[in-house]
Amino acid sequence: MRVIDDVMPVVMQDQLHDMCTDPTFVWSFLPDATYDKREEAITGAMNKPKNPSMSHLALNEYQPKSGVANLISAHCLCASDAAGLNPNFLYRMRFGLYLPLNDAPLHNNMHVDMKIPHTVVLYYVNDADGDTFFFNKSREIVDRVTPKKGRAVVFDGLTLHASSMPSKDYRISLNLGYVDPQYTK
Repeated sequence: MRVIDDVMPVVMQDQLHDMCTDPTFVWSFLPDATYDKREEAITGAMNKPKNPSMSHLALNEYQPKSGVANLISAHCLCASDAAGLNPNFLYRMRFGLYLPLNDAPLHNNMHVDMKIPHTVVLYYVNDADGDTFFFNKSREIVDRVTPKKGRAVVFDGLTLHASSMPSKDYRISLNLGYVDPQYTK
């Protein structure tokens, strides 16, 4: 895991923040920030806590899913360059919006974003107090990163991790998943 501050110029940081907080930006409701119903069907685990959030999927399986993917291509190039990753391997681009939640747990459900080898660049759009937690194979917390505007954390996408809800205001992140095309065939 590597933390990189100021992965893009401040003017671009501000532009990304303004875009995500504009009333015309389209957010979709998720009943849970990280839990996938498909996992419930496979594992039968039905009693995981649910922490609602909002999401915007801009790119998936290398294909734009909204016009936002093209609008932020320069931002993604900056993040790719700072992380030392091939921008042509950008497989998924997803924004997450987390709001304060009464009696929220320390962190949301532990997960990996995809089951195939990948690298994540988790970019923080704004300063917030909802940390990202990282776990070992025994599911013990081994690290945590506090969101700071312009900061990115780069990590192996098969690392178990979890977001958390902020205690005040909001938390916006941009999750960039990089996959070598050899793993998607």
